[in-house]
Amino acid sequence: MEVFAEFLEHTDYYIGRLLQFLKDVDEFENTLIMVISDNGASAEGGPTGPINESRFFNNVPESLEENLAALDKLGGPETYNHYAWGWTFAGNTPFRRWKRETYRGGISDPFYSPLAQRN
Repeated sequence: MEVFAEFLEHTDYYIGRLLQFLKDVDEFENTLIMVISDNGASAEGGPTGPINESRFFNNVPESLEENLAALDKLGGPETYNHYAWGWTFAGNTPFRRWKRETYRGGISDPFYSPLAQRN
């Protein structure tokens, strides 16, 4: 979750720069801004949060020792890490559980557009 939080902070900083640029060139009031996201926190991290999410999909277990040894590499090119279920529950609050289960946690369509409803 720390890696996710750091990336979100990075994203927030650059959105702020973009908004300031639009104000500086006097186009802020002339710009439509839409923010969309993924459809909720996912459960692929399992109960402990892997350093390599691909292992989850292939039922390859990871050990706590292995995960702790890679702690300083999380978020870098050598890992494909994911947070554990506890953070999934927190990320989906006030809903229950996680995405893929629309009746308990995530949502299936994070951005609605009337144009997408045309046949």
